[in-house]
Amino acid sequence: MFIAQLFEATAKRIIVTYPGRFQPFHKGHREVFASLQRKFGSENVFIVTSNKTDGAKSPFNFSDKVRFMHAMGVPDGQVIETQHVYDLPAQFEPIKDQVVFITAVGAPDEKRLAPGRIKKDGSPGYFQPLPSDSKDFTTADQHGYVIIAPESPQTININGKNYDASHGTQTRELWNQVRNDPKQRAEFLQQLYGRTDAELGRTLDKIPTGAPEPVEPPAAKMKNAKKDLTPVDGKKPAKKPAPQPDSELGESLYQYDKQDPYNSEFAPDVGMGRMTLRGWKQSMIRRVKEFAADLERSGQDLDKDVMWDQVYKKLKSLNLDPIAQEIELAHQELERIRRRGGVRSRAFKQ
Repeated sequence: MFIAQLFEATAKRIIVTYPGRFQPFHKGHREVFASLQRKFGSENVFIVTSNKTDGAKSPFNFSDKVRFMHAMGVPDGQVIETQHVYDLPAQFEPIKDQVVFITAVGAPDEKRLAPGRIKKDGSPGYFQPLPSDSKDFTTADQHGYVIIAPESPQTININGKNYDASHGTQTRELWNQVRNDPKQRAEFLQQLYGRTDAELGRTLDKIPTGAPEPVEPPAAKMKNAKKDLTPVDGKKPAKKPAPQPDSELGESLYQYDKQDPYNSEFAPDVGMGRMTLRGWKQSMIRRVKEFAADLERSGQDLDKDVMWDQVYKKLKSLNLDPIAQEIELAHQELERIRRRGGVRSRAFKQ
């Protein structure tokens, strides 16, 4: 039985998102997506990802990702482009009081979203652990739920050697090692995508060559793969320590961008996920403009007392005051870091 069927009696639809960078998307991701569909229903599960590219770390745009997804049999209707991958997709916002929202993430993202967190004012945060009883679910206008996405470890065997292809960094580095050998190139495509598709190969060729990518935190060891996977060139990579979090960063500032502090991410304590400082300010401006347009349209036909009552309710619903406070906290955090020797950015003049 699909979990979604448990909600039929209450007329609530379930929306499950599977967010990620997917650099690149491959059969391991497709297997996770399929397992979520089996559990929650094929029409209720959506892959959400952005169009953002970032050199060697994120060379594929949204169209590239969709090309990989199509190769794996993922239909267009279950793929959503968004900059805010942890939020309820925008097309469901108008009915958020009628749907149950679940996001399926990896363990690191589960820690970032912190389901069950209590806010400073004592109220529960937006994201909560998945209840065991469907009667305890609330709709997306009140809470979203977080589950750990099932893992699907992937290995590729090329010339009799096994390689870890479970995560993006290893997959991209491995492609750069085999890309100029037609036989190894074909083996890579066949094992990771089930076909030797020239178009997929050309898309993978967007991965920059040259210096190795920065080492990401080590993934959990795979149960069914060899502990020591030998790279194509026969040399074992030197072990490097996982990067440690910056202990000087406060709760509001999530990730500090030294090159452009205005691009730093922070997690406001208003249950709305995380964004860059620049993105939050743009969001506030957009909300105010939309509110002004609504007010102009409705104010022409409404009684003055009714109109001001609607103004008050609308302003309260926008959450502008707590958002502004959190932006100010993030500004102060960035300024403290800059004074301690952080990189000065022109963004501070904006």
